[in-house]
Amino acid sequence: MKSVLSDPVDNLSVAQTLLVRACLAGDKTAREGYVRAWEDAVQIMELDFSSLRLVPYLLHKNQQEGIRCRHDKRLKVIYKYWWLRTQHISNQLQQVHRALLAAGIEAVVIKGASLRQYYERAELRPMADFDLLIRERQLPEAFAALRQLNFTPDILAIRCLEEVPRLSSDFTHAISCTNQSNDTYMDLHWRIGSNCTRRFTDLLWGNLAPCPALPGGKKPFLAFEVFMILIHAGDMGNKDNLNWVIDIAVLNPQMNEWIWQEARQLAVEEKKEDLFDYACKVLLQLGVSAPDPGAVKIPRRLFYKTTNKEGILQWILNGPRTMKNLMYIVCRLYPNINLLGRCYHFIRSAGFIFISKRIRRRMEL
Repeated sequence: MKSVLSDPVDNLSVAQTLLVRACLAGDKTAREGYVRAWEDAVQIMELDFSSLRLVPYLLHKNQQEGIRCRHDKRLKVIYKYWWLRTQHISNQLQQVHRALLAAGIEAVVIKGASLRQYYERAELRPMADFDLLIRERQLPEAFAALRQLNFTPDILAIRCLEEVPRLSSDFTHAISCTNQSNDTYMDLHWRIGSNCTRRFTDLLWGNLAPCPALPGGKKPFLAFEVFMILIHAGDMGNKDNLNWVIDIAVLNPQMNEWIWQEARQLAVEEKKEDLFDYACKVLLQLGVSAPDPGAVKIPRRLFYKTTNKEGILQWILNGPRTMKNLMYIVCRLYPNINLLGRCYHFIRSAGFIFISKRIRRRMEL
């Protein structure tokens, strides 16, 4: 496994790289080799969240091949956790979707809840929450329906929507909602995330397919799902999710050259082809079939802020990073405007940050 250890992929650690390769291995010999290297490299009681979500897929594939791992007891506990959580989230998703339809609200199933249909078993694609997309104008009716099911929207986000609705809807894309009875989390979207434009969300509404898991449910066409997976992965640099690699590997049998071309065309129209191409490069490094983008650079991403300093020192360190992040977001949200337009939206985004912080302080009093 020396070649793997000496070839880190993007932001993955050695243990994460080995885990992903073990999940992707095409034959028993290769899989067992990666599993042996991984079990030596990993601190099993300190698995990061992204790795935890790959455990069901790894264990399932190992059992199919008759491969045993010295961490199997722990892996089975994690598998059982995700199995139970998947069953619960699936039930909650069905209830919420049914309630929204009854209220006359069309909802699109996106992200993990949409992708799991391609897996052999639902629990092999774990979800910590679920995501639904609705029309922005129907947010009030949706909140009313959710409250009937004991889901409470994030209070700060609601206050911002009430006081500065246009700024809130322009510079956020969803509201997190929590079920107060059972701690289920969902994100209610009015725009697709990953700093995609409103135009893309409008286009997605016209490109929907039936969602087999939900009666009357809708999901995006496959090319749109591929675009969304790769853009999010390229933007976040694998920092919050490793499932995306397995998602594409599982989706590949359903895909052809035309779907890949359509997905990349969406990236070109969104001016996010740098993210798309870089994600393709990572897939190829991991042995997953994807278009070869040739030589690509690491795309510009958000700067992570300093959290271990206080007072004026933290402001001095984070101030320039905040400004760079805001301009990055503006360029992604409004890729087709000129410099003057970007400056205008930069000022608006900075104003939204200031107002939201002021609202938060007022709520804490």
